Amino acid sequence: MSFGWGPASGMVKSVNKQRGESVKRSLKDSSANTDAGEQKGKALKYKEATPELLAEIRADMQKVRKNRLMGTLIFAAVLISLIMYVLLMPIYS
Repeated sequence: MSFGWGPASGMVKSVNKQRGESVKRSLKDSSANTDAGEQKGKALKYKEATPELLAEIRADMQKVRKNRLMGTLIFAAVLISLIMYVLLMPIYS
């Protein structure tokens, strides 16, 4: 992806250089974290769960989903009411 000459070329070079440095920095930072090094390549620390633990996890997930849904519905209702107010206010004034 080249832009030829001038300022665009200089900007592309600068962005590519900065991106390379940030990738190198993030790799160094992640290797310093001991938990990340131990968990590398493993999906879970404890692979087996008891039925009670699974039931507890499902219940927690249902609570989180319900709270998220309520928040979304409240946000949508407020947004729709504001839009209706803004659109209908000039008609009744």
